[in-house]
Amino acid sequence: MDSRSGVSGQGRVGRTLTLERDHEYIQWLFPNQRPSRYNPSAPTLDTRALEEIKSSPAAMQNFSADVDLLRAFYSRNSHWLRPHDHNHLRITRIIEAVGLIMGADVAEEFHDFIRSRDMQAGSIIPANTTFQWEKKLNHIKALEGAASD
Repeated sequence: MDSRSGVSGQGRVGRTLTLERDHEYIQWLFPNQRPSRYNPSAPTLDTRALEEIKSSPAAMQNFSADVDLLRAFYSRNSHWLRPHDHNHLRITRIIEAVGLIMGADVAEEFHDFIRSRDMQAGSIIPANTTFQWEKKLNHIKALEGAASD
């Protein structure tokens, strides 16, 4: 992975202001299987990249720290708990990356945390957005199930 990638242990961001204003880090910390339209130079998770990350204790530790960082961000802040917010797309990306790298169970934990925050706020996030999160999670579960067959 590139040196800006979260799974490499470099390029880590930690301040709330940076997390909210920087719109490029998310594709680096949480790569997925498709090239980003917003940030086409960001890494993607092909089979080789997934194997490299999963076989590296350091990469897994760094990725886990990145997940914790974003979970803390969404725990500390409530500005994203509104009908339309760019963080909703970030959450979809995080669910996918976490599922592919750490497994469906961990992705489901993150998903459930996000849904719980929304419910505590009065279920402000639109159903079509939460449906996309469910759809992504179910896709990850299906991939994991197919791999174990």
